[in-house]
Amino acid sequence: MNVELLPATPPGVAPPGRRWRTGRRRPPAPGGRQALRRFLGHPPAVAGLVVLAAVALVAIGADWIAPYDPQAVSQSLLQPPSGEHLLGTDTVGRDILSQIIHGGRVSLIVALVTGLGTLVIGSLVGAVAGFYGGRVDAVLMRVAEVFQVIPSFALALIIVAVLGANLAYICAALVMALWPQMARLVRGEVLRIMTTDMVAAARTVGHSNRRIIMSDVLPNALPPLIVQATIDLGSAILLQAGLAFLGLGDPSNLSWGDILQQAQRDLSAWWMSVPAGVVIFLVVLAANFVGDGLNRALRPTSSHL
Repeated sequence: MNVELLPATPPGVAPPGRRWRTGRRRPPAPGGRQALRRFLGHPPAVAGLVVLAAVALVAIGADWIAPYDPQAVSQSLLQPPSGEHLLGTDTVGRDILSQIIHGGRVSLIVALVTGLGTLVIGSLVGAVAGFYGGRVDAVLMRVAEVFQVIPSFALALIIVAVLGANLAYICAALVMALWPQMARLVRGEVLRIMTTDMVAAARTVGHSNRRIIMSDVLPNALPPLIVQATIDLGSAILLQAGLAFLGLGDPSNLSWGDILQQAQRDLSAWWMSVPAGVVIFLVVLAANFVGDGLNRALRPTSSHL
């Protein structure tokens, strides 16, 4: 009696000529797909992403979507919401809806530039401090503490007041106010990664410190950095709106904070302040929801409040 021996097949792979039976467990999905499923399974995060995407699309198409020129004055002074002006007009007859649509472009640009700058500076400082340790770590962390001693808004206020209310200076001030938190987060992740066998193996084969940081340490510390960068977007919008509300916004670039600052001229005209305030609230809340969703997706073992 002849018995045909089939070649051994690795686990999770169907033998040649056979298909998986109905109900049999398939191999697990890749980590990226699992993270996407966890994110999509968190309704607030999905809603926040939809809100941010909608605001971004409106800001990009502001020139075509806005019904009026945001700086065009008219004879309709302090008009409440109507069919002609859906959100009313301000003290010089400018359309509030058009101002909010165009102001979103500046606010989002400031948030994105600030988030990117915070991510780059905080990641480099935190990675170097955690990797080298010793005096390098002590010096860099003391520098970060100097910036953290002053509240973020107060620090940004001082920098803009000294340098001037220019959009570039405002972004630089916000980066200086927010990078220490990112640096400390990266440092903690790097200290954890430095104890792994991966780094020990990289040192054994003779990889340089720069290569270990860029190829092994930072990529593995990326998930919490993405989460923090997303949250920083909302923080940047709030800080920029606060500066503009105090009169330290760029006069040549209208933002949501500038609309709130103009609303101080007549507090009885609620349509000048409420729409812009609601938009800021929704965008910041959406950014925090997205950050929480990314945290759940990229760090499933972490605790969530």
